[in-house]
Amino acid sequence: MAFILGKRVLSAEEWSKKYATRAKASGADWLKAVLSPSKNPIEAALKATAKRKAKVEESLRDGTWEKSMAKVDQDLMILMIEKGGAAAYENAVDAKQEKQARKIKLMQPMVEALALELDKMPDVTDADREKKMIAAKNGMKDVGRKLRAS
Repeated sequence: MAFILGKRVLSAEEWSKKYATRAKASGADWLKAVLSPSKNPIEAALKATAKRKAKVEESLRDGTWEKSMAKVDQDLMILMIEKGGAAAYENAVDAKQEKQARKIKLMQPMVEALALELDKMPDVTDADREKKMIAAKNGMKDVGRKLRAS
């Protein structure tokens, strides 16, 4: 009896289907691995700072981002968004709710203080309103810097 030789490389359709089937089936394994890493991911990321900076500089020199953006298939991007639907967005919001609540708890007093400061500014003339808008913009930029520093 002789072997019947199969394809050396699967067709693109077969390969894609096989990948999706196996990737979905390994979801529980992925979650277990993510929740029990072999090393602390934050420490590893911080340790790799020099490498990250070098890679960013290389990307800027080579124009990697621009080249990648030029290849984006907008129709495919929209199809993927439509497949995920509103539920994908809603699930992401739910998953990040605690993180967002912590950030807002830090940000709220800063924004409130800025609002009180802006309320004290005159807004009679166009020049007054322009100064107030610039103060609001600069104030929110300052809030962002403080949040990143905390």
